[in-house]
Amino acid sequence: MGQLLDGPSGPGSLRLDGILGEGAFGFVLSATDLTTGERVAVKFPKVFDLSSLDPEEMQAFRNDVMAASAVEHPNVVRVLHVQAEPNAGLPYLAMEYVDGGTLEELLDGLRADGRELSLSELQQFMLQLINGIEAVNQAVLHRDLHPGNILVSGDGLKITDFGLAKLVGAATRTRTFKGRQHMLYMAPEGWKLEGNAIQIDMYSMGIVFFEMAALKYPYDLPAETGDMDALREMHLFQTPKDLRSLRSDIPIAVGQAIMRLMAKNQSDRFASWEQVRSALGRAFEGAGPDPQNGQDAIGRLLEATGEVHRQRTAASLAAQRVARDRQEEQSLDHHQRDALTAEIRAAVDGFNSRSSLGEIALQERPGENDLLHLTLPFGGIVRMFFFPVLPPAEMRRGIVRFAALADAQDGVGMNYLLVRAGSEDMYGRWQTCQVTNSPVIAPEHYHLPEPFGFGPGEFKDEMEYAERAMHVYQYKFGPGGAEPLMGLIADYLERQTRE
Repeated sequence: MGQLLDGPSGPGSLRLDGILGEGAFGFVLSATDLTTGERVAVKFPKVFDLSSLDPEEMQAFRNDVMAASAVEHPNVVRVLHVQAEPNAGLPYLAMEYVDGGTLEELLDGLRADGRELSLSELQQFMLQLINGIEAVNQAVLHRDLHPGNILVSGDGLKITDFGLAKLVGAATRTRTFKGRQHMLYMAPEGWKLEGNAIQIDMYSMGIVFFEMAALKYPYDLPAETGDMDALREMHLFQTPKDLRSLRSDIPIAVGQAIMRLMAKNQSDRFASWEQVRSALGRAFEGAGPDPQNGQDAIGRLLEATGEVHRQRTAASLAAQRVARDRQEEQSLDHHQRDALTAEIRAAVDGFNSRSSLGEIALQERPGENDLLHLTLPFGGIVRMFFFPVLPPAEMRRGIVRFAALADAQDGVGMNYLLVRAGSEDMYGRWQTCQVTNSPVIAPEHYHLPEPFGFGPGEFKDEMEYAERAMHVYQYKFGPGGAEPLMGLIADYLERQTRE
């Protein structure tokens, strides 16, 4: 090593001595301040070309790291020097050297030894982290809190790496949100690309507190920990585990304060770190039953309150997930509806451009069923309306959750089915279904115009039954698109000539 860098004591005052390790956001080297003899840590973020950032992003990073360098607190790693000029080589930060490892390593050691933090240690560590992040948040949002970014020293815990998420997120273009967080600690608003307040750090800290208390992660992790879609679902809709079921000596109110930090909605978390400090202070003071002052009854009440809250939260999240899924499904269904409508419109335009004896007038009438209204040459109407199939129809050819009925003025029609081959088939493919009377089974009193289709009230049962048993009707499936509808129109006009 031996390379010299500019440092807090002036140009060329830092001598690089060796590699300390590699973190999520960069490489860490040990260095010596040649003026003071102090040992420091130098972090090189994983960004090699600051010119790749646009001016707004570069200025935002400078603002953050300069604000971070002004934070001085016993529970925050001091930033001693910042190099972030575009034409001055690799960016780096010279920081206070802390030699006790990370909180992640401390917790791993406790797990390996079968030990846990005592309640007094837990309270002390929580208070230190609250005090530290409060000081950080007065300058910047951290956006990447997790046990690997919390260092252990003889004086306690120290928060580090704040202000770096924005630079790396912008330079690697991994997310459009203002900074990329560790995926196991990212708040729901981070996944939804929303929010820019201290509550985003509260959520991450809630998970850290849970792990400190239980030595377990609060959620059931997906089989593939790198599955971003599964992790997003976990943070948005999974209810955290009951902390006291994992460690019974944790005061009830402590568990409830941690759950509030991890609330899915930003507005349901605490409004300030002072509120967090106060709530946890009261919770730890109330530890242990005391029959003399009614603590047993209060404890039962707290327990019952927590259980009601867990159950209602789980029900609310389940309902939100169903509503979200349905909204996403509707968006995909409507995309395919619009694509089919565009194909029909093109076919109508093609007919009109070639016909000298009349045109088809196509009107789109947006509404609950998004009606297409086609007025034919010399009179007559064919309409087409779309509707959801709830619950979806499970057929041999696939799953149908969206369909349409196209029918002529004399009642003859057919169905369009948006068929998906399985859960991985996001968009599906349009197919048509013409229904006719079965010449073998249907008696005369069943006679209906042929072909015909089914609307929302009868569609699902009829379609599912048709694939499972002999039926009074015959079903003929075919490709979708505009061609079958144009054929239905031609059939209608031909019937008019025979009347």
